[in-house]
Amino acid sequence: MKFTGDEKEINIKTKNPEFLDWKWIDLDQITELVVDFKLHVYKELKEKVKKIIS
Repeated sequence: MKFTGDEKEINIKTKNPEFLDWKWIDLDQITELVVDFKLHVYKELKEKVKKIIS
């Protein structure tokens, strides 16, 4: 996957922010960095994205 916009378009400073910071990571790292209560969501996301890109 490729983000084709400008990184200035990424705004995490919203009224009710979900994230404190962001960075580009490899898909395989996504479940290592997520908070525990969202782990199941990111595990599912990781598997679905892997199916799409393989």
